[in-house]
Amino acid sequence: MLKILDKVSSSFGMQINAAKTEVVILPADFDADLPTFALTGGEVKTVSAFKYLGSWITQSGGVEKEIGVRVGRALGVFASFDKIWASKKMQNPVDRVKYVLSGHHGPLTGLRRNPFNSKFFLSIGDWTARVWTDDTAVRTPILTTRYHNTYLTGGTWSPTRPGVFFTTKMDGTMDVWDLYYKHNEPTLTVQVSDSPLTAFAAHDSGSMVAVGTADGSINILQMSSGLSEMALNEKSAINNMFDRETAREKNLEKAIKEAKVKARKEAARKDELADNVTPEQLQAIEDEFMAETAEGATGYADEAGHGDGGDEQGGA
Repeated sequence: MLKILDKVSSSFGMQINAAKTEVVILPADFDADLPTFALTGGEVKTVSAFKYLGSWITQSGGVEKEIGVRVGRALGVFASFDKIWASKKMQNPVDRVKYVLSGHHGPLTGLRRNPFNSKFFLSIGDWTARVWTDDTAVRTPILTTRYHNTYLTGGTWSPTRPGVFFTTKMDGTMDVWDLYYKHNEPTLTVQVSDSPLTAFAAHDSGSMVAVGTADGSINILQMSSGLSEMALNEKSAINNMFDRETAREKNLEKAIKEAKVKARKEAARKDELADNVTPEQLQAIEDEFMAETAEGATGYADEAGHGDGGDEQGGA
């Protein structure tokens, strides 16, 4: 098949780059002599593994090599933090991790601070995008997009509009959210490709964005002036909106905490009342109940007897 492709390509004046082409023989226990592939541009190398779309493909079909590579990258990143961990300003463990925010149901694919107010930042993961504040009194997102039918793969803030951010998705669509006008739905949705969108970058002017796809394509999109040029008083309006939502979340969290405290106090009061009742008191209460029940039954029987006598007199 490779030779046929090489022959057809040559007929159109094109040539396969043999130096950048590799072949993996499957299955791994292939007993016959490894074949050679001589093309117009040279001989193709037969290997046991190669990288395809950023991931390693091996003869065994396993993921051990890919996992090893990813673990190595993670170790390298952690090693680069050694100077930070050794800083005298971070000797106290409490200073190292300020707090943890929980909100997404899977890995994050994007995390960006707002370029106009760094106190607020955007997180993208699972089926939603969320806006947070670094105010330690608020541990929940101040804004959350609706849940989409497909995973979000990335995104970022607009470099020129404080209330605009972009999200990319597995179904090949890109959403543009303009918080200056509405929160519940994206202002614009574009079907960029039929393949998942895997990378995203916005030009400093905000007028163009580049979107990468899983099939190796790069798409350049032109943004309208309405999505790239800041509106009058937009910056202050967005900051006020973020502050208002922050205050609302604070009030909600305060109300929840007060409700939990009240519930704990009520449960403790009931436990205390239950603990203060002795077995003798319980027995006395039970005896009193049984006596009242027996007395009530006797009175009912007497009334029934008088009633029967009345009926007989009436009949006579």
